[in-house]
Amino acid sequence: MKFKSRAFTLIELLVVIAIIGILAGMLLPALNRARAKARLTACINNEKQWGVAFQMYSDDYAGMLYYAVGSVNFDDTGSPYVNYLGGGDANVRMRTMRLCPAVRARMTQDQIVNAATVPHTYSMPVAMTFLAGAYVNVTPDAAQFMGWNIKSLPKPAQFLVLIDSKGNTITCGSGHLNDAVSQINSSSGDTISALDRHQGGVNALFGDFHVEYLTQPRIKEIDAGDCKHGNPAYMSN
Repeated sequence: MKFKSRAFTLIELLVVIAIIGILAGMLLPALNRARAKARLTACINNEKQWGVAFQMYSDDYAGMLYYAVGSVNFDDTGSPYVNYLGGGDANVRMRTMRLCPAVRARMTQDQIVNAATVPHTYSMPVAMTFLAGAYVNVTPDAAQFMGWNIKSLPKPAQFLVLIDSKGNTITCGSGHLNDAVSQINSSSGDTISALDRHQGGVNALFGDFHVEYLTQPRIKEIDAGDCKHGNPAYMSN
């Protein structure tokens, strides 16, 4: 007895394709969320490594933190923090560590390591010190260290040491922090703001070396602090 094989009809094929499309539409958002969560976690780990580097450096230099000397910023390849960020090629390590993983994932290794102008996405906000009755921005002292001591902060858990941003210098002032996380740095070729990298929030490293996820309302709250008479996010004394 012979059995006649039966092929799929066009309607059956269309039904199968429609079902696959529906399942893909249901799964892709979940996959994107999982990917975003993984990059958020990687960014947190990045900042924790920076925290270890800052802490080790401050232990070696009586509590002081390096910010910038001349044209060498804290995350330039000539920065002394290079020596505290692990082994291997120091320049490669610094250029990798200065990028949020959500940005790094869109770049090739050659772009990260060999670009003439390597972008950076973390900012080390400028601290403030009390002088002549008001707080003013500190500047590097004669010994070429930033002019404040991490071990003597009045409110270390609220003091901003590092934050995921567009990579520019951040000083205390109305809207300064929000601008840094909500705008893009066109000079680095980036097209996504820090807030958009991690679904409406950014990671920040504080003076007690814990990393916290800050939402935009919280960032605006920090921005509203009194700079002249003491904003805990910037106060060095």
